[in-house]
Amino acid sequence: MNVLAKTSEGATPLNLRVHQGSTGEGQWAEVFYGSGFDLRRMLVVFRAHGWLFALVATLIFLPAAVYTAMAPRIFTATASVMLEAPQKAGPNGEVQPAQPPDSSVVDTEVQLVQSRDTAKQVVDALKLGPDAAFWAGSHRRAPRDPDLRREAAIGILQGGLKAGRSGLTSVITIGFSSSNPNLAARIANAYAEQCLIAQSLAKLSSSRQAGSALSDKLDSLRKAALADAAALAQFRTAHRLYSSEGTALNEQEATNYNEQLSQAQADLTGDQARLNAAKSQLAGDAEDAQMVALDSPVLQTLRAQRSQLTALIAQLSNRYGPRYPDVMAADKQLADINAGVQAEVRRIVSELQTRAEVSRQRVASLQSALGTARGRLAGGTAASVNLDELQRRADASRQVYADYMARYQQTSASQGTEMADARITNRADPPVKPSSPNVRLNLALGLIVAVGAGVGAVFSREVLQSGLATGEDVEQRLGLPHLGSVPELASVADRQDRDMSPSDYLLAKPRSAFGEAVRGLRTSLKFVGGAEGAKIVVLTSSLPGEGKSTTALCLTRSAGRAGARVLLIDCDLRRRSVTKLMGLDPQVGLLDVLSGAAQLKDAILLDEASGAYILPLANASNSPEEVFETAVMDQLLRDVAAAFDIVFLDTAPVLAVAETRVLAAKADAVLFLAHWRKTPEKAIVAALKLLDAAGAPVTGVALTQVNMVQQARYGYGDATYYYADYKTHYSA
Repeated sequence: MNVLAKTSEGATPLNLRVHQGSTGEGQWAEVFYGSGFDLRRMLVVFRAHGWLFALVATLIFLPAAVYTAMAPRIFTATASVMLEAPQKAGPNGEVQPAQPPDSSVVDTEVQLVQSRDTAKQVVDALKLGPDAAFWAGSHRRAPRDPDLRREAAIGILQGGLKAGRSGLTSVITIGFSSSNPNLAARIANAYAEQCLIAQSLAKLSSSRQAGSALSDKLDSLRKAALADAAALAQFRTAHRLYSSEGTALNEQEATNYNEQLSQAQADLTGDQARLNAAKSQLAGDAEDAQMVALDSPVLQTLRAQRSQLTALIAQLSNRYGPRYPDVMAADKQLADINAGVQAEVRRIVSELQTRAEVSRQRVASLQSALGTARGRLAGGTAASVNLDELQRRADASRQVYADYMARYQQTSASQGTEMADARITNRADPPVKPSSPNVRLNLALGLIVAVGAGVGAVFSREVLQSGLATGEDVEQRLGLPHLGSVPELASVADRQDRDMSPSDYLLAKPRSAFGEAVRGLRTSLKFVGGAEGAKIVVLTSSLPGEGKSTTALCLTRSAGRAGARVLLIDCDLRRRSVTKLMGLDPQVGLLDVLSGAAQLKDAILLDEASGAYILPLANASNSPEEVFETAVMDQLLRDVAAAFDIVFLDTAPVLAVAETRVLAAKADAVLFLAHWRKTPEKAIVAALKLLDAAGAPVTGVALTQVNMVQQARYGYGDATYYYADYKTHYSA
């Protein structure tokens, strides 16, 4: 939005950045006056609201500390139980390594530990119903009725128990909390022991149930196996298919005949070969090797004698000749031996002929018997198929019965020796330190929450702060120059001077911090409106009660005290604020001058204390409407601008009275005033929009009623931030 600042040399554009919404609707970073994050600004904000931070933090932390100090001490004892998978035997009887239990098994066991039945077992095992120490540690009164007492004890156990899986392991941690550490350890250990007992009882019950079921099943399987075996025996008997070896008789008979025939044929071949060898010997053309084939001790003896005799004849013949008597005698012996050999061979041949004939007849007989057996075997093929089916059924029934019998014997033998698939890895000891309350944790959390709440309260207060606090606020939120800040008199004056009016205090102590602030604001006005400065300056605000009239009177007296010819015109027709501040009751005033009922010189009053002039308002109850839009008003402004160095117009609030915009448009400069940290930013923005629409030359903004003590802690970056450093420079 561009506002034209009117000067004697023309109109100069002034950029006005108006925020659409209050600080609470913007970004948090804008609390620190810009998009940049300033740590020192944060510290300044905390210092400014230190009391709020301390109050909120104390209100939060104190109950936490009191609760921690007064809370009963609870001790938690923890026992650990590790679940183990049962070991299994391998195919060769070796023990295979046990696999860890599944997650579902561990989770199921945790649920069983937390069950009501387990709590009942622990109550009964430890006899907690009549145990006075148990009820004292639980801070409960034991019911008189035994059943109710038992139920109450079960409820206490379930309330104080905490069981869970330790990470991804198969270890279950069992913790119990009580104000009595010894009692907590007893109960935690009892829960661990009940976990093992429950597993053993469950396995025993399962074993008994399995044994009973196997016994019933064995009876039916035995009957089925006997029935199948009887059916098989009857079928074999009826079809002549049964043998002691369990094979078909016809098939066995055929096989036997086939084997006997093969042996008989082999025997026949051997007998025939020996017969042929013997015949060759008988014919006299057999060699020694053939004679060897005739297995006869006599032939072997004769052969040996013939060999010796032949050697002797050869020796004697070589020495004495063939006609030697010994040679001839030997020849005769040799002839006798050969005759004996021939006789023996004939005997053997006759015997071999007989044997060969017997073998031939036996082969023929076996061939006939084999043919008969094969015929019976072919005829029994269909019966053999049925026999195989009955055999398989009987074998299967017998095998199933044997398996179930082995399982039944194993189950019966293992009853009473069941071991739990778990073991206690850590027994609970009475805890030394309480588990609740955790003093350090509670205090730390209380402190963190308290600090967080304090910080939140500070930031909430800062965000919800709708007014302007520093010159940076003015320039960054509104885009207008910050011309100065007028202090709240109570924040800069001595205690004895705080009852004085600001305008009187200014005259009494012109060198005070208040006086210097007014002079600073007046000095800022000298540099607007061109080389000669602004002649007509309108002072206005968005809402009533923002210190316009007080500031206008202080500026007027400060200028008059400095020797300038200055005039202050009271233009607030409804309130007549300047007139009342001066304590005047004039007979004529501004309206009388505009109506022509009085001359300007007769209406102007001199403030003897400062040398400034005041144009008051007489009774304006019957003032005409739109009096400031007349040519008479324009002429009056020209006359006073020519007669005085500077003219201040104290007007009504912009949002309350429309005539203020008329006067603002006629001025050389408009000084917009805002109550420090009180005037809502939305109201300021709305008023500035109206002034801009009227063409008013808004020169800048000044903050009024600034608490310098708080501003010194709050307004980092603003000149007033350093008030503590330079306030000693002022004197009365």
